[in-house]
Amino acid sequence: MDQTYGYKDIKFGTDIKDLTGRVNLVIDDEDTEDIEDIKHLVANYIIKDEKYTKLGGCTLNAVQLSTFDNKICMIALATVDNANSKCLLNYLNETYGPGKISTVDGWTSKWKGNLVEMEYTEGDDKKAAAVIMLEHKLFKEKNKYIQEVMKEMIKDSQQ
Repeated sequence: MDQTYGYKDIKFGTDIKDLTGRVNLVIDDEDTEDIEDIKHLVANYIIKDEKYTKLGGCTLNAVQLSTFDNKICMIALATVDNANSKCLLNYLNETYGPGKISTVDGWTSKWKGNLVEMEYTEGDDKKAAAVIMLEHKLFKEKNKYIQEVMKEMIKDSQQ
């Protein structure tokens, strides 16, 4: 997982601008942070290229990138049907070995490396599934920044 350091040829830490012209990206306004103070640093994109919606024998319904300071820090994959969800889990288990299984917050399987962690989660309907891949350092920086901005906004609103 740490060796892959991303998804296919999209690597964590890559400047989103470097994908322009190479990958069909659309800004995901629905999932992009709604706080004006952080919009310039935190954004989400949906990949529209079929090349990225095929993984092994699986078909993905969505591939999303999340950025902090224009650098990719999270990659999300999603399926909506049972066959592709099971296919995706099988692919991950074959590629990375069996994940650590947890049933605390729904059914999940987790893999953790030194640089990257990944989580497979099935929906309540047991049909849809999502895979979240995080780059530890960048994702922590993103969350820390958002928390600082939120604290400032709360502080400002109390004055």
